Amino acid sequence: MSRLNANQTRHVLATFRYVDSLLEHAGRLTVPSESAFAKERADVSEEEARVLHAYAEEVRQQMLAALNELGIVLPPRSESARWAVETNLRMADISLSELGRNSLRKGGSVDDETAMHLSALAADLRAVLARAKQALRRAPRARPEPSRPPPGHGER
Repeated sequence: MSRLNANQTRHVLATFRYVDSLLEHAGRLTVPSESAFAKERADVSEEEARVLHAYAEEVRQQMLAALNELGIVLPPRSESARWAVETNLRMADISLSELGRNSLRKGGSVDDETAMHLSALAADLRAVLARAKQALRRAPRARPEPSRPPPGHGER
């Protein structure tokens, strides 16, 4: 089989990672969310969830086999989950900051009482996020998992 150039290799890896993230998200949707803000309702049976997980695993195994066949090495996990969590907390803080009076007025007029109420609510929520960020910084850090290829990868 012909080998791929560096751009093509990155394209294959990016596609497989995206497919994996979609499968991971689909798998999470098979478990009812406890969030009141979840968009999806819990209508996946246990049998459907088992079937989905089995097929998702089959897709992942085939993607790993394809990488082996193409001679593409799956890079080790290099991104920190802690960093991703902190980034998500920062993004949530930024989103809440946009509940202020000026941002609300961009969508039309808003009475002062409502604007003040939402601004106070946003401030309260942002304070909770700030406490979460501080707690995360103070908490003992987990040991990073060792870098190793996923099961079945790198075997010929």
